[in-house]
Amino acid sequence: MKRIVCFLVCISMVLAIGCNEKTPEKIYQRNWPITDAYKSKDIEKLLIKVNKYFQENMETPTNSWDDAVYHSGNIRAFMHTGVKEFYDYSYGYATKHHFFVNNGANTINGDFYCISQLYIDLYRLTGKDYMLKDVLRNADFNADSRTTFDWVDLLYMSLPVFVDLTHITGDTKYIDDALRAYEKAREIMWDEEDSLWYRDARFVYGGGNPDSVTPSGKKVYWSRGNGWAFSALAKSLEYLDKDHIAYEIFANDLKLMADALKERQRDDGTWNANLDDPEHFGGIETSGTVMFMYGYIVGIRLGILDFDTYFPIVQKIYEGLKKHAISKEGRLLYVQPGSDSPQRYANYHDEDKRREQTRQFAVGVFVMALSELMLLCKDYQKPDINLKEPEYTPFATPKLEEDYYMGKIKAKATKEQTGNTADRIVDKKFDDINGQRWSAQGYPNSVTLEFEEVLDLRKITVVPYFNRTYIYTIEASIDGENYNLIVENDGEMPAMRFIDHEIDTKAKYIRLTVTGCTNYTGDWISINEVLVYVID
Repeated sequence: MKRIVCFLVCISMVLAIGCNEKTPEKIYQRNWPITDAYKSKDIEKLLIKVNKYFQENMETPTNSWDDAVYHSGNIRAFMHTGVKEFYDYSYGYATKHHFFVNNGANTINGDFYCISQLYIDLYRLTGKDYMLKDVLRNADFNADSRTTFDWVDLLYMSLPVFVDLTHITGDTKYIDDALRAYEKAREIMWDEEDSLWYRDARFVYGGGNPDSVTPSGKKVYWSRGNGWAFSALAKSLEYLDKDHIAYEIFANDLKLMADALKERQRDDGTWNANLDDPEHFGGIETSGTVMFMYGYIVGIRLGILDFDTYFPIVQKIYEGLKKHAISKEGRLLYVQPGSDSPQRYANYHDEDKRREQTRQFAVGVFVMALSELMLLCKDYQKPDINLKEPEYTPFATPKLEEDYYMGKIKAKATKEQTGNTADRIVDKKFDDINGQRWSAQGYPNSVTLEFEEVLDLRKITVVPYFNRTYIYTIEASIDGENYNLIVENDGEMPAMRFIDHEIDTKAKYIRLTVTGCTNYTGDWISINEVLVYVID
């Protein structure tokens, strides 16, 4: 390995955007070490192979954390490669969701505002204020002392959002409140002895929870959980003002973690699902590994991590992933599915299934890490990026009309899930959480609402779970036996939180029948709420 020491590398994105008077900021204009150990075009070739395989074979229908993490990585891959298809993929996704965060509703759950990271980078590329409008709405809500990181995943979902907004707006309220939440989370989930994170309070060693100790008596340090933290720190430090108190705190924790992770790397370059116990769901686990790869590379590029000490770790990761965790078609392998710990590892004991498992969030971080590795290469050249003026008309933020009917409503369904019963569809609670929705598996299924008396209805609002665009009909009846069709929804409407149907009918009963969905491939029907409005 040859190192070429500290050239001034100015990787500035030169963007020609028609009719746009704003000049997007220069990014990645730093001093950092570069190397001739790899050719950037070889890395780019692998990046394109993996990313195109994903885009051609998998989907990202929601704007929740898993799809959002993919897009936050994909857009960074575009910024460093200039592959227009990557931009089109994420820009199309953003417009499909109308640049909404959590469907336009306030949330303190970072899983539901992680998508802000994509919108922020699209704003950096285009300078279009409407891309930030809903990001700022939700961030302002959180920055009023509401920011919380109750589990370690939220560091990645949330922390870069608040750092970026402070960088863009100049208002420190975002990073100030995020730092408060970070320090609170650190008091609970950070292990001072090992400089690693527990996933949440349940896993703190010595706390008495059986999940907090392995069968051999060791600690439970979830690889992906620490990956979320490590990559969050690295991504946040890029745009964080060095004079802000948070910079030293984050940089120090990044260095401590870098040392701790270095000691736990497997011989093949990857990490086990449990960093402290190779016998506890051991073996290649890719999602944590790619997050560590990203964190090390960015830490080196920012001058926080020493090149000579840590670049060999990066090389070991890169070579190990190429050899063991990428199929000839470009599928990223050995990804632990959605979980909260090493021990909740679907298909772990079936080697063939475990090998083939992949997930969008891991792919997103991997292509982002590869694009960062390109920046360390001596032969890397910035792409010439020319983007046309976005052809998009901003969609009005969905508003809930507050004067919905408050009388007693009975609800009965053809099928219902335990805990998500029919009566939850009229409980006046709209959050996308368990216990506040009607759910039923399989199409078709229906739910019938019965009012205390015949009502003159002027509007019905359906609040679908996670912005799903269900295909459904709504029928009205006076006697509960003879129904007339009043709404026929084909599922082709924009994905949004509140779906309004203007009507003019009398009814004592209405029946909602769901027959499919256009942006969700599963077979579960989940509706948070149905609201009715009466003529005054």
